[in-house]
Amino acid sequence: MSETNQYDQQADAWLTRYGVTFTASHAQSKPASWGTDRWDTTDQHWIVTLAPAGDRRRRLTFDFWNSRHDTDQGLPLRAYSVLSSLASDSTYSDDPDEIADELGPMKPSQAIAAAKWSGRIRKWLEQFSQEAIEALREIQ
Repeated sequence: MSETNQYDQQADAWLTRYGVTFTASHAQSKPASWGTDRWDTTDQHWIVTLAPAGDRRRRLTFDFWNSRHDTDQGLPLRAYSVLSSLASDSTYSDDPDEIADELGPMKPSQAIAAAKWSGRIRKWLEQFSQEAIEALREIQ
């Protein structure tokens, strides 16, 4: 079994175990906020929703850009890509200066947006047990 399949299985198992529905719609409508200097990001733009069973009001809906590697390989957006990114992003500080120190030079607006995003993910994760959060972080 390849590592990719193993990680995909871990992501799917997390969604199933914790009753979360993963949906993604291809948006193609806007470039990533970090700009197009790295690559053309419009083809990788998705609108993703993660919805816990029983209460769609506690869903998390957000823009997501698939990786360049997966896009270049013709691979579809995978739950693994989204969940591993969420797990990583949830560990960032609420302090934009600390984010810039950790991630490197960026516009202040980008550091502020990253800090807000990290807080938004952590707020969404509050509805889950510590076990579920730890399991999510093991996916990355």
